[in-house]
Amino acid sequence: MIVWIGKMQAPAFISKAEITKDPTVSHQIVEDFPKRYLMARLGLHTPTQAMFDQGKILAIVITPLRDLPAGFKSQPGTPAPGLERKP
Repeated sequence: MIVWIGKMQAPAFISKAEITKDPTVSHQIVEDFPKRYLMARLGLHTPTQAMFDQGKILAIVITPLRDLPAGFKSQPGTPAPGLERKP
């Protein structure tokens, strides 16, 4: 998977994503979400620990694997570059 920080012209990296049931991760999401999103601070669309516990929502851990190759340009439908590094 390719992850962009903010928008497609911003820094990006190749990563893997995994669904996790680690309560530490879901707790961190519940704590941090309102700090980032106004609607959550207003009490709307706020994830709760119960939602994670009941399987209504999932936590995903994204692990960076490597930077994108220099000059890589993404277009819809273009697969991510391979994980192997070129010399």
